[in-house]
Amino acid sequence: MSRPAETERSRSEEHRPGQQARGRDRGGIFTRKIDFGSSGRVSIHNVGQNNNSIALNIEEAAGSIDELVYNDVGDFGTADGVEVKNRVRGDPIQPDVVSVDDVGPR
Repeated sequence: MSRPAETERSRSEEHRPGQQARGRDRGGIFTRKIDFGSSGRVSIHNVGQNNNSIALNIEEAAGSIDELVYNDVGDFGTADGVEVKNRVRGDPIQPDVVSVDDVGPR
């Protein structure tokens, strides 16, 4: 049973007064019916107005995430259908990106 729009808006505004209603339960990653395949490392940080939202809100999904590194969130959240092999509270992942000089013809 779905809620009337006004009820949903009121519930949302309780968490984010003075801002556009959006809902604090969406999460850093919000998906429905997505196949993640075999994903590597994922980093989720500072989610929500006061770092109080959830890291994941995954519904009816499939696949796996090797490692989820998260911090400054209210909670881990849900990963329905996705296996999160390792979850760690920690600093954001620093990607190892090649420089322009390391690619292309020589």
